[in-house]
Amino acid sequence: AELETTSSSSMSLVEVLHGMSRAPRDRRSQFICRETMVVTVRFIEDPDQWEVQLRAFEAAYFLTLGACDPVLWGSLTVVPRMAKAAGKAREFAGRDPVLQSRADGLFELTMRSAEVCLQYEMLVKQLAMPDMDRYLMDLFASETKTPPLMQCAVHLMTGLIKSAIGHGCYTRWRAMGLGDKIITWFKNHRAEICTGEDKNMEGAIGHVSIGNALDTLLHFLIFALDMDADLVSTLIADDVVSCIAFRILALAQKYKEQLGEGADKGRVPDLSGQNVSFRSIAQLLTVLACNEHGLAAMGKLNLAVPLAGLLELPSEDFRIPALIILCSLCAHKDTCEKLIHHPNFVKLLQDVEVKLKDPGEAPVLPEELEYLVCILDRSCCYSDLAKVVYKHLITLLFVLPPKAETMDTQVMALRALARCAFIAPTCLETLPANGIACMHYLMTATNCLRNASPDDPDSSASVTRRNMIAGMKEMFAKFPEEARLVEHFSRAILCESVSISGTVCQGMFQDFDLNDILEATVTSFDAAYDKVDVADEEPDVVAAEVLNNLVGMLHLLLCIVFRQKNPGQGDSEAAEAIPPDYVSKALIHVFEALYRYLRLGEMANPQEAGLSAASSIALMLTSDIRVLFYLTALIREICAAPLHSILVNVVRTESYFHALEAGIHIANRRLTRIKQSKGTKNLFAKPSAGAARESPIAGHLEGFDLAHVYEHLLVGLRHSLTQAMYVPPAPAEIPTQPWLWSSQEKHGMHVDALTWIPGILERFQSYPELRMEVVRYICAAATFYTGPCAPSVGPDHRDGASGEDDDRPMTAGRTGSGVPVVPLLAVQTFSLLQPDVLEILTKVLETGDDPCELSLACLAVSNLVGYEQEYRTNDKSQRELPFEALQRLVYAVKQVLKGIPKLPRDISVRCIMYTYR
Repeated sequence: AELETTSSSSMSLVEVLHGMSRAPRDRRSQFICRETMVVTVRFIEDPDQWEVQLRAFEAAYFLTLGACDPVLWGSLTVVPRMAKAAGKAREFAGRDPVLQSRADGLFELTMRSAEVCLQYEMLVKQLAMPDMDRYLMDLFASETKTPPLMQCAVHLMTGLIKSAIGHGCYTRWRAMGLGDKIITWFKNHRAEICTGEDKNMEGAIGHVSIGNALDTLLHFLIFALDMDADLVSTLIADDVVSCIAFRILALAQKYKEQLGEGADKGRVPDLSGQNVSFRSIAQLLTVLACNEHGLAAMGKLNLAVPLAGLLELPSEDFRIPALIILCSLCAHKDTCEKLIHHPNFVKLLQDVEVKLKDPGEAPVLPEELEYLVCILDRSCCYSDLAKVVYKHLITLLFVLPPKAETMDTQVMALRALARCAFIAPTCLETLPANGIACMHYLMTATNCLRNASPDDPDSSASVTRRNMIAGMKEMFAKFPEEARLVEHFSRAILCESVSISGTVCQGMFQDFDLNDILEATVTSFDAAYDKVDVADEEPDVVAAEVLNNLVGMLHLLLCIVFRQKNPGQGDSEAAEAIPPDYVSKALIHVFEALYRYLRLGEMANPQEAGLSAASSIALMLTSDIRVLFYLTALIREICAAPLHSILVNVVRTESYFHALEAGIHIANRRLTRIKQSKGTKNLFAKPSAGAARESPIAGHLEGFDLAHVYEHLLVGLRHSLTQAMYVPPAPAEIPTQPWLWSSQEKHGMHVDALTWIPGILERFQSYPELRMEVVRYICAAATFYTGPCAPSVGPDHRDGASGEDDDRPMTAGRTGSGVPVVPLLAVQTFSLLQPDVLEILTKVLETGDDPCELSLACLAVSNLVGYEQEYRTNDKSQRELPFEALQRLVYAVKQVLKGIPKLPRDISVRCIMYTYR
């Protein structure tokens, strides 16, 4: 006690404490006891003797580092008392630089001791120290503090924010203006950071550069952002962003110096510190890129090209962080543009393509490939960049989907390919030649790939295909959400490819499995019913999912089956192995499924209230113009096939005629709603169009027109007559079946045709093709009784003048049983005395300028006049003749005669014959 009064004795004692605190750890723990720590704390709190106090702080730090007893430290509150003593020293220092330096030293020892104590849960709560908080905040605002001190402070802050008291600590710091102080620090040190003169980034012993301090601060900010998302607004300040950008460039330059062409190949540099810093910056930039302003600021700093240059270096340690930064920056178009237009980056991607194609090349790491594809995907979001990708990298996009190992990579690759396909559809023309594996992948994803080649089901290629299908199904089962995206993009790409390229259609036909894609569509209907009934999902959302499957199936079917030289047969040698009736049987199943799931039998009198899930979904789908368009287009393509085609077997089915009748009812219902200004119901279209919700796919509705639907229906009606005229009935067919000659003239769809044909001609006057089809239809009805399948007639049927008289109307002869044949279609349904028929034909003859249309109209008028004359001769009840309308018709015929010299010779000869008849 007496010795305590002398400074020399205090100094001697503290030197003993200091020496023992630096003893080996086992000896140090033996030295620790309450008495020694009480003396140490006593010296810590003694401000009168600086050397003694400093030695006491050092002794406390070394003891904490090597022999901390949490119970003893907690009972004596060692670290809080160190912080309080350092705070008093700082108050006493004022503006004296020497005293300030001493206080900084005490705080540094305190911070290091506190950081050690973070590993002890019972000591963590004591580390909420007001003196320390004030010092830390003031440290950011100072221009004179050294990088080591700053690094030490930020290390402690990072530890505190990650601890149990982290939320409280950060709340206090934020209240003390942490955000503004961070900006101040970057502003004060921006010039120092951006000079690029630091030669010791690897960090020699005892040296901490401003770059090292910056790395530590950026590491702290990662955790701070997790706690306070609003901190992003602070970090997008120009000074902050500039310093971060320069640090990235400095690290990148250092990598190139150590690993580039001029580096010492015999020396293996230690990159561990740089790698840690680079990864921290990559993580931080990922967060900043989520902010619009932060992304824009980073995009202006030209980081893309230098970072892309790192990908050419051999080391893999920093490739992933570099790719992470590039992917984050590629959320802005400027970065995408710089990369896609840079020849070295394009060359890098082309090298990746080579590695993926050639099994002998060094494989590309799945994670690296995923980030590279992400850059491609984001670049393809912009039409001008998608064109560049298409020009230089389209074969890479073909290679990626089947080669990518992760579902995320596959989704991004498909999305990029889909965007290129929409921007430059011709890029898909080479799919069968350059991307056969990709085409099979797309077909597998859309459930339309045969599980074996039709010409050799047991070949090694067929086995490989079955393995691919099994592997994809297994992966899709593990990742159902990603699988839905894969299916969506694959369907879009396939539909686009078959739309623009007959070559793709011919290449796909031999591998196209119609039954599988139909089964998948049917399954989507059943799943939709469960979602509505069991999961209580919105019917319109569920129906929209079914819409994608249904329309996609119909689109692929139409293009692949009918864009062949021999529709339904295929043009390639491999297609010859497919059974001739395979397509026709599959199409019959398609119509049966459509009849069942679209409730086509209910279309004559649809109900809109109190519907089951199945009926509700069916009504939504049939009310959509896309479903109606593809349904009627399928009807048209099948019936328009040559009469010798096996597809006639499809036409001669109940389900086909049900679809044709239902198509007429649906189209008329839609037209009625339009006339009544009620709006139409298209799934996920613009609200103004009467749909449930707004969606980007609404823009594609512009290509669907009700006029096209009616054109398809008229072609179907006409061909239902012609096939009955020329295709004889099979022995087993029942006379009442709708496709037979005896049923056609009385069929309701023909009888009721004139109830809607005049209305569509009036509404779609700007659509000349529609009037042509109406004339063809009437002409088919007018010549219906001249076909070889018509009942036998008496000897007055032909006058034997010439073979060109084959289109002359058949007179009212008798059947083999002696029953008079009354041409109902010609004298009742489409009689020339029907005002609508007379008006249509007269108007065509008056205003028509198409030679074919005029010739058909003349034939129809000639035959209908002949039928009416014969009918009036045999019918005792004479029908009244509209003399004025007939006189107008005669004048129109004479007008055609005057224009005969202007017509092609073959047509003009026939027109003369018809008009004079």
